[in-house]
Amino acid sequence: MKAHFHVLDGFRGIAAIAVVVAHGWVLLGYKVAVHGYLAVDLFFLLSGFVIAQAYEQRLRNGMALADFCRRRWLRLYPMIALGAVLGAGVTLATRPVTPIDFVGTFIAQLLVLPTPFSHVPGFGPWPLNPPSWSLFWELLANAAFAVWLVHWRNRQLALLCLVAGAGLACVALIHRDIEVGFTLTSFYGGPLRTFFSFPLGILLSRLHRPSAARQSSGKIGLCLAGALVLILFGPTRSWAYDMVTVMVVFPLILLVAIRTDASHPCWTWLGNMSYPLYLLHNPLLKIIVAWRPHPVGGLADLALLGAYLGLALAAATLVGRFYDTPIRRILERRRATPGLPILGAQPAGGF
Repeated sequence: MKAHFHVLDGFRGIAAIAVVVAHGWVLLGYKVAVHGYLAVDLFFLLSGFVIAQAYEQRLRNGMALADFCRRRWLRLYPMIALGAVLGAGVTLATRPVTPIDFVGTFIAQLLVLPTPFSHVPGFGPWPLNPPSWSLFWELLANAAFAVWLVHWRNRQLALLCLVAGAGLACVALIHRDIEVGFTLTSFYGGPLRTFFSFPLGILLSRLHRPSAARQSSGKIGLCLAGALVLILFGPTRSWAYDMVTVMVVFPLILLVAIRTDASHPCWTWLGNMSYPLYLLHNPLLKIIVAWRPHPVGGLADLALLGAYLGLALAAATLVGRFYDTPIRRILERRRATPGLPILGAQPAGGF
């Protein structure tokens, strides 16, 4: 039986919260989670690790590619569809749209496809629910894993990380950070971010020994969580900060976390609500911005940010419990392959 890494559940939740707060800058006029965008790189790293843990041996033992893809699609799609529907509803309610253009965009977003020529109001090639950009790369990385990466040797994976990392370093020098991949002009940053962190997660999974003793320590888990918060909310913004974090700090934190057994209901809650939170927060933010399009300054903006975060957390918790989990169980029963439950990281790139 595969070990469950409770601290990694917590990491996903903390990272998702950082993304929500980072996007909440439109309510304040300034950024609080300055490095919230690095959460996506952490998602890809966690995804590579957990998916390799769950599926690598199965695929090598003959698990069909179609079965793997179906499992990953069933794991990810219910929330993708809900996010697209909510994003479409909010867009229709708050912005003028051209029907034909809107329908085409909506269908593409249901399929997680970019719409670079869409005129539907929104941000980037995924205007109805912009966080879907990382799910696009997550699904491609999952497919690449099942077709090629699972069969690659460690040196080949390391070479892929080296090439993608070199490209990412060039992007960081040009942009002064790696907050790229989600717009049409920075689209090329998406595969670099994905195919550095995701294969690195696979490598770390192979280096991990399941039989190794795991230290039971809630204090270590809390220290790791605190370090992650400091990283994502750190005030210094530079290309060097981003590269050191993604290439050194995140992998080190992961290595410590997988050797720590710190089960707690809080970790479980953070993990369960992380994926719904990631895909639900943008429609909620659009509603709030439509109600109050410009910051007014002072404590009122902070209070609104707090209310937005609280509502997003509550909605994610309820949706995860009463929609995402039940729907996936129903779909899994219909798929009905005995003995092989749907496992793996949450997306999010990397949930």
